Amino acid sequence: MPERPALARTPAEARLRLELTECPVCFERETRWRLVSTATVAGTALERYAGSCGRCGAEREADFRAPGDASTDAGGTEPATRFGAGRPSELLDAAEWLEAATLTEAAADAGPAEPAAERRARLEYARDAVVEAMRFLPPDGDRVPEADLFSPLGRQVAAADARRLTRDWMRTMRDGYEVLLAEIDDRR
Repeated sequence: MPERPALARTPAEARLRLELTECPVCFERETRWRLVSTATVAGTALERYAGSCGRCGAEREADFRAPGDASTDAGGTEPATRFGAGRPSELLDAAEWLEAATLTEAAADAGPAEPAAERRARLEYARDAVVEAMRFLPPDGDRVPEADLFSPLGRQVAAADARRLTRDWMRTMRDGYEVLLAEIDDRR
């Protein structure tokens, strides 16, 4: 029997997972994904995405459980984001969320001067990704447990630079984005 697909709490979370998933043939990430079907199978709401690799043309598919199938934990310590609320993601682990934040900020910094509204949107996205990483922190602990790192990147970060997976590191990242957002607001 196939493994139960992971929950995509929001469309934004599903899109990010798809954007970060490499083609199994050529390892390119660029794929034009589209939602091709929704169905309920054995009482589980499912969404299927499909696309063709932008480099080699390989056909790709990904299935996720839809939010209608989710029960949420209201007891989370961090606020809801565009990606979800309550419990940690099933699609991305803490290291992947931090990578998404870093890539988003780097894209904004690498281009020509960006309008304030676009820069603000990127920084909010990056901040929200850090908040999602923080959901993996146990209430009584200062770092993400290795057992909660389910991606190759997560295991790599834990081995090479585990301090990135600590409460202090993530809080500093989140607060840094808040400062940059406040600076944008002050210039208006």
